[in-house]
Amino acid sequence: AEGCRALADGFSELLPLSTLSVGLGDNGVGSDGCIVLAFGFCKLLQVSDLSVDLGYNELGAEELDALRRKLQHVSKVKIKMEAETPIDDKSRGSENFQIRYF
Repeated sequence: AEGCRALADGFSELLPLSTLSVGLGDNGVGSDGCIVLAFGFCKLLQVSDLSVDLGYNELGAEELDALRRKLQHVSKVKIKMEAETPIDDKSRGSENFQIRYF
C-alpha cells in the first residue's frame, strides 16, 4: 500500500491531464493499495479518460466497487482485470465504467 500511497499522492501534480493510462498489473497492489488508489484518483478532476491495468493483483468486487464510487466524476473509465476476478452486480461495468477482462 505504501507504493500506491506515493503514486496517489503524486496524482495531485497531474491536474492538467485529460487522459491517463496507469499500468499496475501484477504489482501486488492488494486491497489496501486499491483503496488508496481510489482516493488518489479523486484528485484527477480534469481527467475524462482513465485506463487502469489492475490485473493479477488479487482484487475483487469490494475493490472494484470502491474504484467505481470514487471515479464517478470521470466520463470514461476502463479497468483491466483478469477473468477470474469475482464481481458482484454493483461492481459490474456501466456506460462510463468498463471492466475489461483478459
